[in-house]
Amino acid sequence: MNTRIHFAVAAALGLYVVTVAADDAVAEATHEARIERAEADHKVAIATCDPLTGNAKDICEARADLVLVTAKSNAKAKHEGTAEAHAEARQDIADAELALARQKCDEATGNAQDVCVKEAELKHTSATTAIDANDEVATAVDERTEEVRDAQYTLAMEKCEPLRGDAQDRCEAAAKVKFPEPD
Repeated sequence: MNTRIHFAVAAALGLYVVTVAADDAVAEATHEARIERAEADHKVAIATCDPLTGNAKDICEARADLVLVTAKSNAKAKHEGTAEAHAEARQDIADAELALARQKCDEATGNAQDVCVKEAELKHTSATTAIDANDEVATAVDERTEEVRDAQYTLAMEKCEPLRGDAQDRCEAAAKVKFPEPD
């Protein structure tokens, strides 16, 4: 009987490992496809800029670069799925938006150009400040969530203390499943 249980657990664990590996392979392939598509779209967009000249060409290329950065950054953030990756993506996009805005400002002259550049930099600073603030909030939430999870684990294990034998083992196993052990 015990051998059957061990075999069933081993089979289930093996199936889980195979499923996770397959999911990882699909996620990686999807990520790579998104990057390749972004790069192909970028080449097409840059090609449409070729007939242009001067600042109009520079603006067209900066716009194409913004589209590429946006697609690649979002693909990476989605693939990694972390708050840090999403913040990095927003920062990269804000930087590319600033480059495009500065390029557009080159069409103006004198004070109008200075004002245009200052407005672009202000927009970038505002975006960067928001990204930093969101990152700080996300970090604080993650820390508090971990503290709550740790407290829940400790409480669940404390509830198992008065039990003995198999009852205590089952209680602790259930607690570990429900509240993963603190790091």
